Amino acid sequence: MKSTHRGITAVGGWTEITPPKPCPLFGYNDRPEPYEIILDPLEANAVLVESDAARIFLVSLDTLYPSREFLESLRARLSPRILLEPDEILLAASHTHGAPALDPRKPGIGVFSEEYFSFAVEAVAKLLSDIDRCERVSVVPRYSETEADLGINRRKVVSSPRNGRKRCLLAPNPEGVVDRRIPFVGFYGPDGRPVALLWSAACHPVTATNRRAVTADYPGWGRKRLRKSAGFGIPVLFLQGFSGDVRPNAVSADGMAFAPFTPEGRRGWFERLGTALERGFRELERHGRDGGRRSAGDAFALRTESMPLRDFLTGPDADAALRVRRIDCGPVTIFGIGAEPVASYSELLLETFRKESGGDRFLLPAGCIDDVFGYLPRNTDLENGGYEAGEFFEVFGVNARFRKNVEEAIVPFIQQTCASHS
Repeated sequence: MKSTHRGITAVGGWTEITPPKPCPLFGYNDRPEPYEIILDPLEANAVLVESDAARIFLVSLDTLYPSREFLESLRARLSPRILLEPDEILLAASHTHGAPALDPRKPGIGVFSEEYFSFAVEAVAKLLSDIDRCERVSVVPRYSETEADLGINRRKVVSSPRNGRKRCLLAPNPEGVVDRRIPFVGFYGPDGRPVALLWSAACHPVTATNRRAVTADYPGWGRKRLRKSAGFGIPVLFLQGFSGDVRPNAVSADGMAFAPFTPEGRRGWFERLGTALERGFRELERHGRDGGRRSAGDAFALRTESMPLRDFLTGPDADAALRVRRIDCGPVTIFGIGAEPVASYSELLLETFRKESGGDRFLLPAGCIDDVFGYLPRNTDLENGGYEAGEFFEVFGVNARFRKNVEEAIVPFIQQTCASHS
């Protein structure tokens, strides 16, 4: 653990990572051909947060998953004077399904383009090098939170009429767990303006009706909306929440299946998101002017914990580690995990963290960071089966499976990382 109670500085920026030429997209197993159209640009947004004792680059990428291969290639391409340790950079994927792959180890959900991978490495390396050359600004972290009705749980457990055996379908489940929180974090400079904004939502970015199109999906739309208020040049980092079993709430008329958005439905969905973003940003600004507790504190600490995947997986491809990252910055904690956790893990994390911190810290949970092995289900999900409970391994082209009691390993691991520290 590295920690300090001195002042925090930050500097940030962003760049495009839209593919310069047609290539396949990543996220579905039926798109081997190059994309057909670019609906909106893909971006990498980053902020360097530092104190005298610690530093970290937070990097948000419009991609399905980051990967350890991308991180290693990125570190190799950075200027020697930066000399980033692996724990001094956090890669967060927006989880858009409308971008090329940055993960070469999941062949079942898209054709990997080495050319695009190299292009993205070069673009992000240049961005981080340019940021590192910029003057740091003393900042105060602020936070706010709102809610929006954007998602619906997609695990529908049904019983066979013949033998009563249960099985899980990828279908709308209005009674299933959904995290409707939309948390915001802002790093504000001495002039009262944000140096960088972070926000999160727990919902798969799959609103686009054209699956052959390049798109940042709603994280890109939200970024553009926030820049209208905060300034065009500002980096806006999106961190995907615990959305493993949650997708946009566009369903068929009878509510039994998912359906593409109608034009009216899509418009209403984005209006709800836009209202939530405006409300959250206004609260960030208001608490800064009020000088309340939400803009206090200058503690800065980094923590990384790792667990072998073999603690809860079996198979030849269970040879890596699950990484959890905890970043304490003033009154804010960012808690990231290298997986797609189902939504109920958000409830578990919030409850655990509230007990450990006494309710004095603001939590922003993030999935899809650094290196993602796949979905992270609960024990009840394993009992009911279904895509997130293990069927995804075959689809991804990954040779692994879950052990029977995944929570026996995962829950203590989360609690350990949530534990109070000095």
